[in-house]
Amino acid sequence: MMRICFVGASNVGGQGDVTGKGWVGGLVDLSIAAGAPFVSYNLGVGGQTLTQITERGVVECAPRLPKSKTGLIVLATGLNDLARIRNAPPRLSLEAAAEILTNALPSIQAIAPLIVLGPTPVLESKMPMLVGPKRVTVYLHNADITAVNTRYRAVCDMAKVAYLDLFETLRVDQAYRDGLDANDGLHTDAAGYRTMAEHVFQSAAWKQYGPAG
Repeated sequence: MMRICFVGASNVGGQGDVTGKGWVGGLVDLSIAAGAPFVSYNLGVGGQTLTQITERGVVECAPRLPKSKTGLIVLATGLNDLARIRNAPPRLSLEAAAEILTNALPSIQAIAPLIVLGPTPVLESKMPMLVGPKRVTVYLHNADITAVNTRYRAVCDMAKVAYLDLFETLRVDQAYRDGLDANDGLHTDAAGYRTMAEHVFQSAAWKQYGPAG
C-alpha cells in the first residue's frame, strides 16, 4: 500500500475543520471509496514558513518512506511567508521564496516522488487577522498569493516537479469561500476542505502520482 506524507502548515493540519479531517482526511475518504486506499502521514504544523516546511520535508519523510517506489510526498507551500504584519511588506520577497523552494526540491525529490501544492486563496474582507495575545494585525492579500503562485509554478516546471495549482479554482469555489467567511478568512471549514479534497483528487497530478496512478 502506498504511503503518502503531507507536509505543510495549518492548512495541511485542517485548522478550522471541526470534524478534524481537513482536506487530507477528505482525500483519504475519497481514495478509499475509489478502491485505492493509502497510508496517510499528516505532517502539518501551524505557523511554519516555507523554510521550516521544506526542512521537515526531508527530516520527517525519509524515515516514513523507506521505499520510494511506494511513497509520495505532497508538500504544501503555505501562506505564512506572505503575511504582512501590521501591513508591512510580506515577510519574504518573491525572489527569496522562490529561492527557498528551488534549493529545497532536490533533497525532497531524492526521498520519493513529489507533488508541490501551491498557496490557497484568502477572503480579504476578513482581513486583518488579529494574532497572538497582543492582537497583532496580520494581512494576507490575494495579489501577493497570485504572484508567488506564479513563481512557485515556474520553479517546479524548471525542476520537472508536479505542481498542483488550486488558487483560482478555490477562489471561485462557493463552498470554499463560505468556509473562509465562516472562519478567519485564511482557513476554511469542513465543507470547504471537503471540496478542496475533491479538487485534489480530480487533479492530473494526483491521478498520475497518487495511489490509483
